Amino acid sequence: LIASKEFDPFVVDCLRDCLEHYANAVSKVVLAIGAFLSDHYGAANMFLSAVVEESMSCEAEFRQKKGEPTPLVKENYYMFELSIIGLCIINLVTMDPSLSF
Repeated sequence: LIASKEFDPFVVDCLRDCLEHYANAVSKVVLAIGAFLSDHYGAANMFLSAVVEESMSCEAEFRQKKGEPTPLVKENYYMFELSIIGLCIINLVTMDPSLSF
């Protein structure tokens, strides 16, 4: 999208910021998986909560300019939803330790 040259400079800047948010999210997901598999559920919860924030931060980049459409709305939604599902799994495991993986 950044290289397509179909967006104005504001959107390109937002896309660059979102690229950074997504890179941060990937590393946090990796950390969350490691923490979860090591039974450090509090840390896994913290990392996945940070991923939720990254998706919301990317979406917020575009809202700085009124009326600017967000070309990553689906991707941000999917990242948000998948993170929430992961948080639900962590909560289920911490509520019932017999569910451990």
